[in-house]
Amino acid sequence: MAGIGKQGARRCALYGAGMAIVLTLCVLPSVLQGEPDINSLLSGAKLLTQVGAHDQAIVDCRRVLERDPTNVQGRLLLALASDRLGEHDQAVAEYEQVLQSRISEKQQLQIRLAIADLHLRNEKPSRASMVCEEIIGLFPESAKAYLVRGLAEMASGQNGRALESLRKSKQLDPSDEYVAELLEGLSDGDGCVAP
Repeated sequence: MAGIGKQGARRCALYGAGMAIVLTLCVLPSVLQGEPDINSLLSGAKLLTQVGAHDQAIVDCRRVLERDPTNVQGRLLLALASDRLGEHDQAVAEYEQVLQSRISEKQQLQIRLAIADLHLRNEKPSRASMVCEEIIGLFPESAKAYLVRGLAEMASGQNGRALESLRKSKQLDPSDEYVAELLEGLSDGDGCVAP
């Protein structure tokens, strides 16, 4: 541990202790009881995702979905873990599968925004913009949909359209400081605000 200092050593020790706890919580029940039930697998997958063990979280989520293909929590965790591993197309497919389920409007909005954000982060601004158009059609009061659409338009070099989208976002949520910064950067004409 030489060279990492007390703080670094403490972080390493805490991380090691955290991994031991996660492994105990995830592995011990299956050793003691045989095959873990769906709730145990979901709890384990959630913990594994939180500590960055995304490969194992995906395995557990797939085990859940083998038993219950309609399990929304399992699909959402699978989408999250897939995204974190860089498997973005798989994450989008899982999110889209969840949209076919009976979920609340709030969940629908959040998942659609997650899909748009995934496309934006993966340099697919036109796809992000199309998803935002769908969102705005369904949820016209979603400031975040206008924000993501504005970011997608900026990424496509459509600063005039981005300005309109961001103004609408600011109108719907006047407290959003990030949107205010983006608007200021675009209004200055430099368009150099990083999304």
